[in-house]
Amino acid sequence: MKRKRAFAGFVTLALLAAIGGCMPQVDSASSAPTHLTILHTNDWHGYAFARSEDGQPSGGVAACAAEINRIRDAQPDNVLVLDAGDLLSGHAAVRFEAEGIRGLPFVELWDRIGYDAWVVGNHDLDHGGKNLRRLIHHIHAATLCANLFLRAEDGSAPVPGESPLAVDAKPYQVFERAGIRVGVIGLTTAEMPDLVAEKSFAGLAVLPPSEVLRAWWPEFSAKSDIQIVLSHAGIEADRALAAAFPELEAIVGGHSHTFLEHAEQVGPVLVAQAGCNGKKIGRIDLEIADGRVVSSSSELLTPHRPADAAIDPALLAAEQALSARVQALEKEVIATVSSALGRSYYAPSPLGHMVAAAFQYVAGSEIGFANSGGIRTDLESGPFTQAGLLALLPFDNELVRFDLTGAQLEAVIRHNVAAQRNESHGILQISGMQWKVGEATPAKPQSDAEVVLLELTVDGAPLDPTRVYSCAGSDYITASRAEKYFGFLIEERRGVGLYVRDAFEKAVRDGALPGIVPLH
Repeated sequence: MKRKRAFAGFVTLALLAAIGGCMPQVDSASSAPTHLTILHTNDWHGYAFARSEDGQPSGGVAACAAEINRIRDAQPDNVLVLDAGDLLSGHAAVRFEAEGIRGLPFVELWDRIGYDAWVVGNHDLDHGGKNLRRLIHHIHAATLCANLFLRAEDGSAPVPGESPLAVDAKPYQVFERAGIRVGVIGLTTAEMPDLVAEKSFAGLAVLPPSEVLRAWWPEFSAKSDIQIVLSHAGIEADRALAAAFPELEAIVGGHSHTFLEHAEQVGPVLVAQAGCNGKKIGRIDLEIADGRVVSSSSELLTPHRPADAAIDPALLAAEQALSARVQALEKEVIATVSSALGRSYYAPSPLGHMVAAAFQYVAGSEIGFANSGGIRTDLESGPFTQAGLLALLPFDNELVRFDLTGAQLEAVIRHNVAAQRNESHGILQISGMQWKVGEATPAKPQSDAEVVLLELTVDGAPLDPTRVYSCAGSDYITASRAEKYFGFLIEERRGVGLYVRDAFEKAVRDGALPGIVPLH
């Protein structure tokens, strides 16, 4: 471990000096610290534009570019700029195509910030590997992703350093800053198969970050003076990786949308993350001497948008062109939301119930299911627009019908309650069913069977275990992730012929959702 070796060497010199009666002469040039600044963002999700904060526009591409350029101009040889992935899926700005590539107009704008490297996030694959590969060809920053591979035809596990990577990426890259070789390796979440629709993840495979980092470590560490992981795995996974690899200097992360005002110290390793949506820029300042970090500081910066005249003309033109396309969607009002509707990831929510009810209505089913993670924003009171619809349900998942027996539905509710209490994953939002959980249910059930149900009804009538009930939900939860959300496989599904987003719009326009008044 680098720091321990450096410390041991220092102790040895001190002992020798004591034996000899004097301290050794130290070359001051070799021990003079070198300054390195790492600037980082993550999880943009297409949020390209500034938003008002305390009456002042902040965040967005133009603001981040201006702040990063200001810091670079002050210390041109000492700055490294990184992004931890998830450029796609979210704001309406990321829905547009150019050259047949989904998300390209936003990504080309984002790229003007001037990143040195970025890592692939799970949502960057939402439109498939081909779309991502074509996007990467337009990105000037180095694409790093060491643990995402093309799946072998024989189904064998990938081998780091031998198996082909899934996209045109490098496992790592070494950047020289002020005479320091800074190694950056890209690692994405091992949960990728559970987070990306099966059709989008087809032909790909992923290995755990720790396994791949260990495989690359001899080469990676030999070619660099300090080592940084650029991670899209989430704060908990990053903490675990930092504990397992104290040789690292820092992990710059994303995926969990965690705002860390100051980087956490996990042993000797800094773990940093800058929230989401271009709201903040993370800054880490390192003082490096003799191949090790001797001091550090970190903070989150709030980038404020400068006047148009101070923005790079090419960036400003690209921003205005994209903004005009979004504004056209914002002017297309679908309905009026009477009062704000919130969402929740680990608990039933008013908005989640409404989305599930929309699926139930459009499919003509008795029960509707929606996964909490597919609902990407709250609904504010006031106009509901096409832009808002795209932000609410950004994923191109299809609505399907399927049948479950009453006994299976009871098992689904037990599974869902256990997931809610254990926070093992985002729960299903459900319409058409009602249930009451008994007090004997543990705070954290060890199994679905420990969930005690006192009451279980469908549309107010007691559940019949032998009866078959019609259900509706997305192809994502029923085909790709049925075991995760329902606890068992769903064998047969029938397409409705609509994306879930279009189904929600139909329910809104038909006036089928209480509290959302359509415009006629």
